[in-house]
Amino acid sequence: MAGSLRAPADEDTLVPYDTVVARTLLFVTSLVVRQVATRRSFIVDLSDIDVDAFWRLYGAIRRDGKPDSHLSRLLCLRLLLVLLPRLSEAAIRTSRHVEQLFQHLCDVVDGRSSACSDDGEPSQASRVCESCGVKETLSASATGFGTSGDHISVIAREIITSGATVFFPDQTTRREKLFKMIESITSKPIPESTSLVFRSLCQFFSSVDPRGMLALPVILPAGFDVRHTVSVLENLLDVAYVDCVAFVTTGQRTETDGLTVVGRMICSVICINV
Repeated sequence: MAGSLRAPADEDTLVPYDTVVARTLLFVTSLVVRQVATRRSFIVDLSDIDVDAFWRLYGAIRRDGKPDSHLSRLLCLRLLLVLLPRLSEAAIRTSRHVEQLFQHLCDVVDGRSSACSDDGEPSQASRVCESCGVKETLSASATGFGTSGDHISVIAREIITSGATVFFPDQTTRREKLFKMIESITSKPIPESTSLVFRSLCQFFSSVDPRGMLALPVILPAGFDVRHTVSVLENLLDVAYVDCVAFVTTGQRTETDGLTVVGRMICSVICINV
């Protein structure tokens, strides 16, 4: 199995289709990573990425069910991870499968149902890549994907954490989702995917849109009701306080990791709106 992606010794030997798929994904992924990293235009057109087409491809690979399909799934998700910033708002809004993709990733992370049943052996992709001489292509240092793990669940975590604008493309939806999570995030236990979504939204409002968090107008009108804004800040401080106490007493961060993401978001929101 580990040598299945090698070129056949006999040129007349038929190459299995799953090998062709894996090799093609590996080639495309390498090109896209290099193109994004260097900010230069090569031969890959990234202007019209189709989320639905990606989901159909990923679904077909997943349904294949062969052991070697793990590598193709891994490459497929890594490709999606690096393409997340290139997905246009229009493409996301017209997609019919973004919610399915998001739910699948959450199921993988939380270990629910059949989503993680074929997650594969953690060393399988490494063995295949090493045998083909392409280990560096999948390493974090070479690709900039930010992970060296082979498990599909590792990539799923990174996609969820980096995908706030993809899975919650509307500003109002992002705010409402975060506010709803703030009200219940301190309840224990919470699924890991919930923690990742919370972290993703906090990171977005910290670094991308701190003003949009409170939806404050640039110039406050006369008689502006600040009660909702104060309530949001109080809830944020409550979450940060719970995490701070847990860290001081146990030395361990909680699932929300409030000392970093929530604290940073509070600072960003206050600085930009003062």
